[in-house]
Amino acid sequence: NNYAQYPNVLSGVIGNEVMNDLDSWYAAPCVKAYGHDLQRYMHSDEFQSNLSRRYKHNRRTIDGTSVVPIPLMYATQHSGIGAALTETDAIRLTVDYFGCQGDGDNGTDHGQQSLDIFGINVESWCSSFDTFEFDEQGGVGAYYQLYQALHNAIDMPLFFSEMGCSRLMFNKDNHVNVGSVAGTRDWRQVPVVLHEMNATWSGFSAYAYSGNPQFYMMGDEKGGASRWD
Repeated sequence: NNYAQYPNVLSGVIGNEVMNDLDSWYAAPCVKAYGHDLQRYMHSDEFQSNLSRRYKHNRRTIDGTSVVPIPLMYATQHSGIGAALTETDAIRLTVDYFGCQGDGDNGTDHGQQSLDIFGINVESWCSSFDTFEFDEQGGVGAYYQLYQALHNAIDMPLFFSEMGCSRLMFNKDNHVNVGSVAGTRDWRQVPVVLHEMNATWSGFSAYAYSGNPQFYMMGDEKGGASRWD
């Protein structure tokens, strides 16, 4: 109810890297049920009534009266599950699980999906020599693998919920320095996502604005100055 008043809320994340090994997959039905519960509530008369009563202005509306539900996203890790599943197989399994529409509890959700957006946290593309198709060593690029595996295979928007190699790993093996600080990332994957992958991918969130110094894009330097990565 609090977030739905703001028109600039992109989505709500119902889970981040929850199913990252075989044991944690037991939590998958709980995450999916949580999404269904939120979807049912946001499509209910109760939700519309609560928002109309509490926030007369500054709401997410379609026609000035109906409040737009917040799109829900699950973000999965870009990694395999032990020896059982490769990175691509694990992501495909997770996509298929959340994308499957059931009959719901007693048919009350009319087969509604638990998610609106599927997110993938990807921390590859760690070299200025990487391309869409190949990585620096000549192997198949991670972005290309994901594109091939998920192209036309899912009916919800795909999104890189975390995108960006660690600063400690970027150009680590080739010692190319693209900025004033070693490890500065050049973000050459951005036009790939926006052009080569745009038939399947709906965008990305650069990781990260602040926080972990291995990933931040903007951080306070000595003397109060700031810089972009």
